[in-house]
Amino acid sequence: MIGPATPAVVKLVLPRAVEAGVPVFTPASVDTELGDSASGFLARMVPSPAELGRMLGELLSADGATRVALAVVEPAAPELLAGPLSEGLSAHDAALSTTVTVSDSASVTGAVTAPVEAAPDAVVLSAPDAGILTGTVIEQLAAAGFGGERLWLVGEAAGDYSGSLPAGTLAGAGGLRNGVVPDDAFTARVRAEDPGLASVRFAAEAYDATVIAALAAELSGDDGGRSLAQWIAATTRDGIACTSFGSCLDVLRIERDIAYVGVAGPVWFDTTGQPGMARSEVLTYSAENAPESTATIG
Repeated sequence: MIGPATPAVVKLVLPRAVEAGVPVFTPASVDTELGDSASGFLARMVPSPAELGRMLGELLSADGATRVALAVVEPAAPELLAGPLSEGLSAHDAALSTTVTVSDSASVTGAVTAPVEAAPDAVVLSAPDAGILTGTVIEQLAAAGFGGERLWLVGEAAGDYSGSLPAGTLAGAGGLRNGVVPDDAFTARVRAEDPGLASVRFAAEAYDATVIAALAAELSGDDGGRSLAQWIAATTRDGIACTSFGSCLDVLRIERDIAYVGVAGPVWFDTTGQPGMARSEVLTYSAENAPESTATIG
């Protein structure tokens, strides 16, 4: 099964998939708790919170931040990112000074006051979407002096606000978004299959999941779900690098150890399906509050 994108949907289908012996690939969900009961039947294609914390620690420290505040818009879980972010900052002699949670519009003011009192160099904002509540938090943070280069948006909070926020609100702000932007050639191939496709977000990760599943079947000599689950990690571990299903088949004719490097870049699974390596997109916001990709990190 390829496609469940959110923790809520994965949580619904995963117990049934495990019982049926069907491995599940999620191109977008980062919830580490999902793997606890998966028995090796869940594979995530994007970085874990631990990886995101490490990346943010590097990026914020490179900007000179030594004290950082974290604001989380529910239903995103603050504990998913707070610990990893604290560890990532500590590795660069920086610290997470406070964590606040926004549950509704009435709690926005308090959530902004706490970071101001903690006097951080920067604020990281995590949210489940780029909707109205997230936009309200951004506006109040900017009004309190934590806009522009002092603000980092993470995950689904790192959306496009060009049509919803006053111009300049996010100018210079940073963003870190799961997954990668596929190149023009891959995007053209996807749109040729579905000209009406609105977005290619996570298309590269879903495509790579399909190739990995097929390679696992080749390695196991069986396309049954339980066999695939046992061989998924082996398609990406130490071995000869190959960048397509066809080139990996060529390698398999002479060597059993392969390392598939896909459209989304290298991904390295441990034996439980958790990615030890995956890629994220680094963003910078324009004066029109639109995210612009500046780098890929992983």
